[in-house]
Amino acid sequence: MSRYVNIKTGKYVDKEIKYLRKYLLALLKKTASALKLARKELKIRLEGMNEIRSQLKDQAETFATKSDLESIEQKIESIQKIINMWVGGLIVLQFILAILVTVIFKIKL
Repeated sequence: MSRYVNIKTGKYVDKEIKYLRKYLLALLKKTASALKLARKELKIRLEGMNEIRSQLKDQAETFATKSDLESIEQKIESIQKIINMWVGGLIVLQFILAILVTVIFKIKL
């Protein structure tokens, strides 16, 4: 009777091993499929990130540097000084014309 039990037990173990083997192979196949999909999704995500990085790099190249801004500021200040001198000159000219007009009309009256 012990030999019969051993044969039955051995067949049962073999059957369970086959079942577990099939189960594990199915799990490995699902895992491989999931890994393949995850790689594909990661590749798409990284391509998107690289595109954004490239856009930011291109955008940064169009920004003015600090030295560019300082140079523009100096030019604006120079232009403001010239305009102020012209405005001052026009005010003086206006004053002189006002005096001349006053003198001319006083002489004619």
